[in-house]
Amino acid sequence: MLRESRHCGLALGLDSIKHTSIDIDVRTLTDYLLIKNTGMHGLPQDLWWVYKVFDPHALRKLHPKEFIIVDRQGRLGLRTFALPPWHKREKENILVETGLELQYYQPAAKEDNLRTLISEALSSLPTEPEPSEVAAWIRANKSVEASPVAIGQQLRSIGYRTDFVFRDGKGRRVIRKNP
Repeated sequence: MLRESRHCGLALGLDSIKHTSIDIDVRTLTDYLLIKNTGMHGLPQDLWWVYKVFDPHALRKLHPKEFIIVDRQGRLGLRTFALPPWHKREKENILVETGLELQYYQPAAKEDNLRTLISEALSSLPTEPEPSEVAAWIRANKSVEASPVAIGQQLRSIGYRTDFVFRDGKGRRVIRKNP
């Protein structure tokens, strides 16, 4: 569409910080190129000829209102333009100006549901269960897969912790209520 738009009478404007990020096929069809403040990066190599007319140091420090225009025949011009009256200004709160009020919707996170399931499991299981026992209870009673690691990560937020203890000669991690 970009390449054939001129046959349909469509004028298209593209804005890019990096000139070379636009496909070469589109750049070759460009009728006018506007160059703003180049900063420390300068112009790409195929536009270095502009430096024969304009000082590279001056291009790095163009005022935001100033620009250089290059047309298809290679003619150059230096122009300025002011922002239109409807343009948003820096630090202007556009929501206040338009009278819009935002309402944010945030769906319940998976972690919130998991915490609820863990709390139910802990109230149903005997004291000091292992995270794997909690995962098995959740799987059996709620048909939800929860890894013991994920359960261990959520315990602190609901007032529990895990402690390492020895049972039957084996080290195990048990869930205990925080004091």
